[in-house]
Amino acid sequence: MTRLSADLADRSTLNADLNREIDGCLEPGEEVRVVLPGVEDSALIATDRRVLVAHDGVLVSNPSDGRPATWDLARFRRVQLDRSSSLGALVMTTQAPEDRAIVLLLSRPHLDIAGAAADALRGLLEKAGSYQSS
Repeated sequence: MTRLSADLADRSTLNADLNREIDGCLEPGEEVRVVLPGVEDSALIATDRRVLVAHDGVLVSNPSDGRPATWDLARFRRVQLDRSSSLGALVMTTQAPEDRAIVLLLSRPHLDIAGAAADALRGLLEKAGSYQSS
């Protein structure tokens, strides 16, 4: 079953602690636009301004201060979705070649919504003025 784009921000698949962490990171007026669950309790969460990543059910933190790491949408230039019949990967490539891409591994249940999520992410990058199709 494919989720509609309006449902791409549905956080019900995330655990309660992770949802509280996300709420604590949101700035006034900031809205979650895309939630894409990955393997082993990982997820990519995109707001109308930035990207957050969860691993093992918690947000990835910045090593320098322990706060959740976030990446502004304008930092990314490309969204790539690779999928097979049972596994996939969503890759968000950065503007700077020396920066690491964000890679989210996807299992079969999440492949159904991955295409719509990738399209929504491309739209967010376009609004941020950073999307490059190739």
